Amino acid sequence: MAKKKDDGSMGLLLVVVAFLIFLPFLAFSFHRYRKLKKTFNAIPNIQRVFDVGMLYSTIGNAIGSVMVVAFLFIGLSLVSQKNASPDFAHEMSLFLLFSFPVIMFWPLKKMAERVAVEYFGIIFNDNDNTLLLPADIDNMSFGEKLRLRFLSTLGEQDRIEIGKITNITREKGISFYIHGDFGSRKIAFTNKQKRDECISALQARTRVRGGRDYGY
Repeated sequence: MAKKKDDGSMGLLLVVVAFLIFLPFLAFSFHRYRKLKKTFNAIPNIQRVFDVGMLYSTIGNAIGSVMVVAFLFIGLSLVSQKNASPDFAHEMSLFLLFSFPVIMFWPLKKMAERVAVEYFGIIFNDNDNTLLLPADIDNMSFGEKLRLRFLSTLGEQDRIEIGKITNITREKGISFYIHGDFGSRKIAFTNKQKRDECISALQARTRVRGGRDYGY
């Protein structure tokens, strides 16, 4: 029982530390959001479909990522303390302590920008008949992910010509897919209402009709 209690306390502490580490980077989220809002508020004939739930979901994913990296750094420190001399273990702990914020600065900045882009949502631009959505990081190759290329695109948006969308596939849950010569793209929300709002906005601009719900 004591061990389980300690594990729970350690997990809670890690969550708190990860949140405190990520908290200052929310300023980057605010800056990116303001920039997007300023840009698109100045353009007429724009429809935006946003989901407040995506804000909490993306922040949660970012904090989870920080927790994983923090856990790895803590693990390396513990391993050095158990298997190395006291002097080396002390130097290693200091190195890990000071290198963590340096190594994590850019990834945290990009994750913070992703929070803004996800929350800003889907943009329908009737001026050029395009759809803007958060950059796709799921279709990258394994090699690209190993090179951490996805980090550079976290705060970006993809532009898709609505006329090139040839099919819409709805899931039973809270997401749907669009298909065309650009491949397939998943568009996810945190509730069905927002998902159907986005599908309705898309169908109003194209002859493509989504079928019944598929999957789970």
